[in-house]
Amino acid sequence: MKMDLTNGEEVVLTTRPHWKALVWPAVVLIVSAGVVGFALALLPDHKSWADVLRWVIVALAVVAVVVWSVVPWLRWLATHIILTNERLVTRDGVLRRVGRDIPLYRVNDVSFEQSVTDRMLRSGNLIVESGGERGQIVLRDIPRIAEVQRTLHGLLDHDGPDDPARSDQVR
Repeated sequence: MKMDLTNGEEVVLTTRPHWKALVWPAVVLIVSAGVVGFALALLPDHKSWADVLRWVIVALAVVAVVVWSVVPWLRWLATHIILTNERLVTRDGVLRRVGRDIPLYRVNDVSFEQSVTDRMLRSGNLIVESGGERGQIVLRDIPRIAEVQRTLHGLLDHDGPDDPARSDQVR
């Protein structure tokens, strides 16, 4: 993903949601193909109503695959989480783009939560609390969650003297 960086800003980490978000869409795709193949094989060959029923079955399968497989895959592809040395950037949306930039000097707290499955897959939800109007942002299904949290904490601990949050210091 192309992103405009400010002077001196560097991308530290870029990621998408964990691949586990694509498991159910893949299951829907495989099951749909199997069910459609089985249903089409059961229909008689030379009946006029069977031809119409074949098209109905195929159309329903295409709709199911688009809604429950293609759309989630496109959402996954269009979701980006980018961490720079100055801000946390989120971008998502297929047709309607939604983005949020949180300057690191505004971040008050960073935590994460993991289920048992998340722990096995080394993923989880990153919770970033910022000192702004919108308060808290929850980034779901982040891969390598502990590494992402550690990197973010490292950036927060190493804010330089030009950090606006440190305006009380003598420059």
